[in-house]
Amino acid sequence: IVGPGGVGRPPAQIKMPLLLPAVAASCFSALVDMREFAPDECIGNPSRAGGDIVFCNMHLNGACCSAAGDERVQDYFAALTDTGRSCSQTLTENAEAYKELRRWYCLGCDPMEPMYRFRTALGDDRNGIKPDPSSGKVWTWRVCLSFAEKVWNYHKVKNGQRYSRCGIKTPNPCEGGLQQLTPNTSSSVSVLQGWNAYLCGDNNVVPSKFFQGPWQTAAKDFLSSLPPPNLPDFKFELVNDGINTNFRWDDTPCFGASSSTAPSLLALLLASAFIAVVI
Repeated sequence: IVGPGGVGRPPAQIKMPLLLPAVAASCFSALVDMREFAPDECIGNPSRAGGDIVFCNMHLNGACCSAAGDERVQDYFAALTDTGRSCSQTLTENAEAYKELRRWYCLGCDPMEPMYRFRTALGDDRNGIKPDPSSGKVWTWRVCLSFAEKVWNYHKVKNGQRYSRCGIKTPNPCEGGLQQLTPNTSSSVSVLQGWNAYLCGDNNVVPSKFFQGPWQTAAKDFLSSLPPPNLPDFKFELVNDGINTNFRWDDTPCFGASSSTAPSLLALLLASAFIAVVI
């Protein structure tokens, strides 16, 4: 599937492929209860026990995930990008095209992960994000608009076409005589006569065809469809971190800032010691 193809609007979500059995996945979500964590604790690995971080190696120092969490991210990313031999992530061209998605999947290992989030029910007044106590989400993460731009940019044009050659792989189950266009949505069509089990299983989605409209909307919908592993119940808002805005890193850091707006990692680690715990 490369787009909505006349069957309504592009869906809001395409969930990442599940590599674990459903029971194991639900047990993991139950163990990682978002309500148990204070704002200065890592959700992926509260003790910061660390380990051998291989895939998310951009976060070797003080990673917010364990070696097991890092391996889980690698498995999910491998399933997402398993679109053919010529699209292998071992090839430099492909790794470069998908490097921002890799960073996105590694959000749960980012040492600064606790600083990017705020309680959804309280909102983030400095960045114009209103309280939303009815959302059912405990935490909301701030994601820099500059990061979304990098995700959606291709040769200085914000059109998402950097993923068009290989696309991304998403699961596509057939249930009850219907083929789901995307998982976890109500969008489905009757299975055509002559179809068989080999036509179910997964889809190769071209994001630029599926997520359309203004680039900020398209990029956010795309990222929303791929929640980072190790962060259950994930919700985020884009924050304009441009130089000519009122955005202040020392007050409300956001994930994925450009190097021109983000302070050093050491400065952020020192600042994290002074975060007030909001109960």
